[in-house]
Amino acid sequence: MEDKRKYQIFVSSTYKDLIEERLEILNTILNMGHIPAGMENFPAIDEEVLKYIHRVIDQSDYFVLILAGKYGSVDNEGVSYTEREYDYAVKQKKPVIALIHENLDNLPREKTETNKRNIRKLKEFQKKVKNGRLVREWTNKDNLAKIFAISLPNTIKDIPSVGWMRGDDIASKETMQKFNDLTRKNQILENTIKQLQDEIIASKEAMQKINDLTWKNRILEKANKQLQDEIMASKDATLKNDDLAQKNQIIENTNKQLQDEIIAKKEAMLKIDDLTLKNQTLEKANKKLQDEIIASNEAKLKIYDLIQENQILENTNTKLQEQLVVIEKKYQESEDISQKLRDRNNALVQNEQNNSRKPLEEEKQKEVSQKKEELKQLRKELNIIINQHGHLKKNIEKAYRHPTEDSEKQDIFISELQYLNKQLQVYIDSEDMLKNWPDDQEFKNLIIKIKNIINDENN
Repeated sequence: MEDKRKYQIFVSSTYKDLIEERLEILNTILNMGHIPAGMENFPAIDEEVLKYIHRVIDQSDYFVLILAGKYGSVDNEGVSYTEREYDYAVKQKKPVIALIHENLDNLPREKTETNKRNIRKLKEFQKKVKNGRLVREWTNKDNLAKIFAISLPNTIKDIPSVGWMRGDDIASKETMQKFNDLTRKNQILENTIKQLQDEIIASKEAMQKINDLTWKNRILEKANKQLQDEIMASKDATLKNDDLAQKNQIIENTNKQLQDEIIAKKEAMLKIDDLTLKNQTLEKANKKLQDEIIASNEAKLKIYDLIQENQILENTNTKLQEQLVVIEKKYQESEDISQKLRDRNNALVQNEQNNSRKPLEEEKQKEVSQKKEELKQLRKELNIIINQHGHLKKNIEKAYRHPTEDSEKQDIFISELQYLNKQLQVYIDSEDMLKNWPDDQEFKNLIIKIKNIINDENN
């Protein structure tokens, strides 16, 4: 299913030295069906406007930075507004497409910095942008537009964003509400999992500390046993009794402390087990939510497909109505021609009756000349219709040989052929015409040819 989302793309750069380059980028964004945003809407920048720019960046899906030979206007702290915009976009974790000029020495002098402080600031800014980020280098405005046209789709694919959609392209409110609820639950579960992971890491550190204490306890136990051996072996027990008692008290206190720590270790192990069980439960719940999100996305795709199919049906219905209007118009024309022929034939018959009453030879010659002229015109009209008929038949045969190339033309050819057949039938139906020129062999041949064409079409 085609992605109908439009993305708002904020374009950041110095202004006067990059007017043409910015225009190329803005046109490219519009041609790709997205929404550009930048300083064209607010060229005079101050602190209040900068806050507004921050809101525009917050609403944007992607941030495009264009750097060339100018550092740009600076604020009270000596930092350019372009660098302020970039820092804010990075802070808000907006996907950045950085486009830096390949060689500043090739730029005209008026498009480069002459102030040493600004030159140093520009180099530091470029270094900041290149640090930990892939940048694209450009040489001229045409080259810049091509590089950006390639970079933007790849960035959208690698780092998807929310984007904007028409209201009629969005799924139902119920589906979207369910999707938002699932997304919110998923975020809560992710935060809980992160907290549990932190607790597990802390528990592992506690276990390491317990292991260290256990090792120290073993050393103290050995020292205690050694002291006890010394007490048993000592000949001067009276003199050493106080020292040994004091050492023994220290060992007992240490043992008590170690025992407390071992108990704490066991409690920590139990807590780890509980956290592990909770983590497994949360993972199952997260998996269930992901399945529900996938099902919701499939429902949205189905809705998009239905909308697209409905649009296709509406377009087809419009075309059929247009073809019906054309056919009705041509049918009316054929009726008009038929009536015209009838009127002409009646007029000729009437003229013939009137002229038969005139005894003068001059009137008869005039009538004959008039009939010959009308016959000549009628033969001309018939030949034109027959030629059009043959041309249409060739087009229809061509359309049938290549049915997938232009099925709409094929329907139009067939409609026009049916219209010509009606015209030819009108001539055949006017049988009185044959009576007016019984001796004209050429006219008879034309009528025979028309009958053969109509018989072929009927077969």
